[in-house]
Amino acid sequence: GEVVPIAGEVEPELSDEACVYGALVVGVRDYVNKHGFPGVVMGLSGGIDSALTLAIAVDALGADRVHAVMMP
Repeated sequence: GEVVPIAGEVEPELSDEACVYGALVVGVRDYVNKHGFPGVVMGLSGGIDSALTLAIAVDALGADRVHAVMMP
């Protein structure tokens, strides 16, 4: 068959890190919504792992559904 070019811009390929981050966001959103949870409560230590976990939760659910508690 004939190859027909598609009009419009092509999005650049995502990095491996962006793909993993997106999968984590979708996974958290899916889990919380499928179980009917109104939101999540997270205990944060202030480290980079807490910051990343919080970012994933907020991107997945929205800030209004994420409550963070700073742990000592």
